[in-house]
Amino acid sequence: MGSIHSQNKKNTTVLMELSQPLQDSPEALSSFDQLDTYERQMASKRLKLWAYTLTALSGYVNVSAILRFSRGVSHHTGNSSQLAIDLISGHLSSELPAIILLYVTGAIISGLLFSDREFRPRRRYGLLLASMALIYLTFDLFLDETPVILLPIALLLGLQNAFFIHYRQALLRSTHVTGTLTDLGFALGCVLRGHHEESWKVWFYGRSYLSFVSGGCIAALIQTHAPGLLFRLPALFYFILGAYAYLFRQKFLHHWHH
Repeated sequence: MGSIHSQNKKNTTVLMELSQPLQDSPEALSSFDQLDTYERQMASKRLKLWAYTLTALSGYVNVSAILRFSRGVSHHTGNSSQLAIDLISGHLSSELPAIILLYVTGAIISGLLFSDREFRPRRRYGLLLASMALIYLTFDLFLDETPVILLPIALLLGLQNAFFIHYRQALLRSTHVTGTLTDLGFALGCVLRGHHEESWKVWFYGRSYLSFVSGGCIAALIQTHAPGLLFRLPALFYFILGAYAYLFRQKFLHHWHH
């Protein structure tokens, strides 16, 4: 009986020890914290690179449409003003209203897919971008020289712009830069007022704007030196961005809000 009682006491002691929370050494905790911080930094860099490239691609596509067909498709303040002029002058064509309508349709599709308004790790970002690449390539092969190609481009840009991409407290609209310049100016005003914690926004929005302009510059160069590739390159880069988002979603989307 004594040996059984002793064994039961020993088992109880072991269970009590196992039930206690594990206590890591200060060195282990420090190592873990450093690794976690490094992962967050890498995640932030990867995601910013992805977002900047997506913005540059929008600048590229918009300049391509302007150069080839004299029509912007990534934003619609000017298009809506032109629509008002055409309505009064009586020279309204079906092309402009169709472009605006399809842009809104793309945003509606994003609303259906991302109605929770949260930017979280999801395969659908990668799959959507890969699908956009396929659509671009298909229309490039058959409609490269006709304005009809502007219609699917407007749809896809509306879809992209409503992706609801967040970086910390900043909302990124990747297909146009009017809001970006507004947010850049506002953040700069806050910094000048003494709110230096807002300085990261100045850099973030400033780089977003430069990304858009850089994409447009590349499109102008391609139109000059290799016009046959003008609408084919976006298909390639949308596929790359889609694959990047799909493969690395857990590594950089997971830390987007941290």
